[in-house]
Amino acid sequence: MVSVLSALDRTIVQLLRRSPRASLEDLATRCEVSERTVRRHIDALRENGVVHLTSSLVNERITRDVVVALNAACEPGASQEVAASLARREDIRFAAVTVGSQDVVAELVAPDRAALVTLLTRHLPAVRGVTRIEGSVVLESLIAGLDWDPDPSYVSPRRARARAGTAGPGPVAVDDMDRSLEQLLRQDCRMPVSALARTLGLSPRAVGQRMARLLDSETLVLRCEAPAALLGYPWEIRFGAEVEPRRVDDVLRHLAHDPAVSLLDVTSGRHTVVGHALYRSAADSAGLLRSTLAQVPGVRAVDLTVLLETAKRSWRVPGSRDAG
Repeated sequence: MVSVLSALDRTIVQLLRRSPRASLEDLATRCEVSERTVRRHIDALRENGVVHLTSSLVNERITRDVVVALNAACEPGASQEVAASLARREDIRFAAVTVGSQDVVAELVAPDRAALVTLLTRHLPAVRGVTRIEGSVVLESLIAGLDWDPDPSYVSPRRARARAGTAGPGPVAVDDMDRSLEQLLRQDCRMPVSALARTLGLSPRAVGQRMARLLDSETLVLRCEAPAALLGYPWEIRFGAEVEPRRVDDVLRHLAHDPAVSLLDVTSGRHTVVGHALYRSAADSAGLLRSTLAQVPGVRAVDLTVLLETAKRSWRVPGSRDAG
């Protein structure tokens, strides 16, 4: 596994994170190298497992899906086994071993509330090594992983809306063809429209229209995933904040202005606001308490956990190969 990125590789990764389907011509122009050089570096990054050019449906925006943030306490020495067991489940999109008030944190996607009841009361508590598990429904997602950028001056459209406190597009219905399209893009989000059309049995125009509808509604996200540690940010903190109801919007806007915040959700349960933040060092991460959260009225209590080992992220188990 690559431990250090060259300056060119870092630039390519950063550009692909912002625009995963950017053309080789555009990338070459921005990097001031040839298209052949860009292609060679992208191929090497993918072959070495550094980047994954993939996609995902934003389950929070699909009307029937229920997303739940999970916290699990485990038997001594069982945290890795529990995280791995959760990661093998098809309804878990994220799982990690942590240190702090929880042993394992995860994100579950249930098709409906009836299924959620069964999962929370029967299946998940029965996972070997789990002593207690609790869940909070994600009511609103304001910032997601790709809204974070190593360049703090870059502001994604979603982060800009979160800072302004303005609403995004409404939820949309997703049909089976949409899901088939996403499955292909999950294998390679740079797959040409012509290849997508042939596989799906649709015209290129129909595929383009579907992609545009899903992307414009922010129901589909194209992703260039790379470990934050390779970009210089190895410390990932998960935080939960108890917030006075009348201050929730103020707290969300304040957190959205912190470029370290990489995920920001409103949830049910004790922690009204849940998020992740990325830092260069443990000392830097103290700023989340001392500066970011300490400066906004309405925060009554904060719980921090440090992510030690990620067993699954955005539906992908680390170490699995890119399809491209």
